[in-house]
Amino acid sequence: AVTTTDYIVTVTPSPIVNITITATSNNVCSGTQVTFNSTSSNGGGNPVYHWQVNGINVGINSSSYSYIPLNNDLVRCILTSSITGCIMNNPDTSNVITMIVNPILAVSLSISASANPFCQGSTITFTATPMNGGTLPSYQWKVNGGNAGPNNPVYSFVPSNGDVVSCVLNSSIPCPTGNPATSNTITMVENTNVVVSVSISPSANPVCSGTSVTFQAIPVNGGTSPVYQWKVNGIIVGGNNPLYSYVPVNGDVVTCILTSNATCASGNPATSNAVTMIVNPNLPVSVSISASANPVCAGTTVTYSANPINEGTNPIYQWKVNGINVGVSANSYSYVPLTGDHVVCVVTSDVICPTGNPATSNQITMTVNPNLLVSITITASANPVCSGISVTYSSVTINGGITPFYQWKVNGVIAGTNSSTYTYNPASGDQILCILTSNIVCPIGNPATSNIITMNVATSPVVTFTRCNDSITTTNAQPFKLKGGIPLGGIYSGAGVSNGIFYPAIAGVGIHQINYTYTNASLCSVTDHRSLITINPAPFTCDNPITDIRDNKIYPTVQIGSQCWMAANLNYGTLIPGNTSQRDNCIPEKYCPNDLTANCELVTANYQWDELMQYDETVSTQGLCPPGWHIPSDADWNTLFANYISNAFAGSPLKYSGFSGFNALLSGARHLNKTWDFQGFATFFWSSTAHGTTKAWAHGMNDTDPSVSLYPAYRLNAFSVRCLKD
Repeated sequence: AVTTTDYIVTVTPSPIVNITITATSNNVCSGTQVTFNSTSSNGGGNPVYHWQVNGINVGINSSSYSYIPLNNDLVRCILTSSITGCIMNNPDTSNVITMIVNPILAVSLSISASANPFCQGSTITFTATPMNGGTLPSYQWKVNGGNAGPNNPVYSFVPSNGDVVSCVLNSSIPCPTGNPATSNTITMVENTNVVVSVSISPSANPVCSGTSVTFQAIPVNGGTSPVYQWKVNGIIVGGNNPLYSYVPVNGDVVTCILTSNATCASGNPATSNAVTMIVNPNLPVSVSISASANPVCAGTTVTYSANPINEGTNPIYQWKVNGINVGVSANSYSYVPLTGDHVVCVVTSDVICPTGNPATSNQITMTVNPNLLVSITITASANPVCSGISVTYSSVTINGGITPFYQWKVNGVIAGTNSSTYTYNPASGDQILCILTSNIVCPIGNPATSNIITMNVATSPVVTFTRCNDSITTTNAQPFKLKGGIPLGGIYSGAGVSNGIFYPAIAGVGIHQINYTYTNASLCSVTDHRSLITINPAPFTCDNPITDIRDNKIYPTVQIGSQCWMAANLNYGTLIPGNTSQRDNCIPEKYCPNDLTANCELVTANYQWDELMQYDETVSTQGLCPPGWHIPSDADWNTLFANYISNAFAGSPLKYSGFSGFNALLSGARHLNKTWDFQGFATFFWSSTAHGTTKAWAHGMNDTDPSVSLYPAYRLNAFSVRCLKD
């Protein structure tokens, strides 16, 4: 078994060694001795003290230590306790004291014035400049020994002459010497104020435009180095100079500002008087002269007028002729010039700002024309002359000028136009003259009247040309005699015309003017004319229809042997009654059975031989056939009959019931007794072959006989017509 025993243990706590130190003062002045004292616990009966300054042992084994520290010295003390046994924290090091050691500084103060000497009445500012015044210095200003002003390094007041100003400084630094410090003294010297002013004047005013003007500034109390600032219309110009030059404009306002450097200047800177410039425009002086007339006639007095510009109120005029002074001082001058004279005028103006003065005018060179006699003579293009013929009267003038005026008169009555010639148809006994008004400069005998022409006018024939031939033909048509001109005996002319015959092939294609001219016993000729159109023939092949270009009628054709015949009777011309005779009246005339136009279309048109032949007995003539076709001759008919052995057998095939294509209708005839006969039984065709003076050969067919008869028939009978191609 285990036996336990209880013991009582007594634990005594161990003492703790501790030390702290203090300084009798800190933040001390340089050279001051400081004592450091320690406070300790558990040091025992014989503690040991080790003082250290900046880690270096100093002093003796004492609970205090004295010395003169330096700034930032580190002071501490190490305590070793004499207690034995259980003890803690032995040895113990004290707190460290960092020394603040201030240097010993001399305090001083200086003051200055913002101005001295000063101008009377000026506020002067005094400024104190301390040395070692600290962060909270105090200032005591003194004037003449008496306190003045605030606690401030700056003090302002209006001093009087002889015032003595000083300041006392109390420094707030820790270690001052000479504190409080008294500043230097300032004895104020007062100067009397002077008034600054400036006046300016121009070298000239008013001036002329473009003139340079110099302005002079006259300063008062400007000092030794005055400053000038010139202004024009408020704008800074020029340099620092009492003189300023420029070219002003009218209305410019010039001033000068003077800044004086004189002592105690008042009214500084000073502004001068304002000079307002009057600038007159430069006025160019000129003069032009004119003559009352130029050119002039010899012996004419001419007045010359001067037209000046900017001449002023009292100008001086000097007239000159050929460089020699003439006349008086006036704006006009009159004399009788000679040709080639040179006239000028010199004007001297009295305006303020003239240019080009005196001024010389333009030069007038005089043209003096001699006096010239005007005359006119007239002639006629023909006299005697035939009536109806226009006569042209021509004038020959002397000194008529460039644009003369002509006034023609017939029997004292105004006629014609303003022309050197006059044309009209005069009557016998007419008296013609012309009055000339010349436009030359110096005419004599103006207007002038010409000689008188008395006209001898013979009677002209009355000539007419009636169209008696086709108005249109072809170039392959036969030539034909022209007719229709009255009185007879005249001459036909024009393209393709020869000996009264028109040759279409010679005339060629075109519109031709055919003239007829007749001259009577008085040798007076008159011409009338008509137009005739010639065209190329249209392409044609027999057995095809043809169109008559004169009236656009269409005819069938047939080729029989070597001949090309119309296969229908001719139907051309104007219908006239069957009880009247066809006449040589330039109108192609025809008869229609029973006087009905439709019968000409359905059956036949009938013609008397002379009308058909157009009163021309030429065999195979075109007559009334279309251009390129003709009236067959008796021989042409016989050629046709030969295709059927002879005329004894040709009737049957040629009739409308036959096989030839000739298609002869049994349309009857109109006899010379103006009666129609044989309609539906027989028909008759003219040839172009005459038989004596009253008859022509004709061929007849009837219903019962197969032959074609031949017999001379009276030309007054009206038969059918077949045309044969040329």
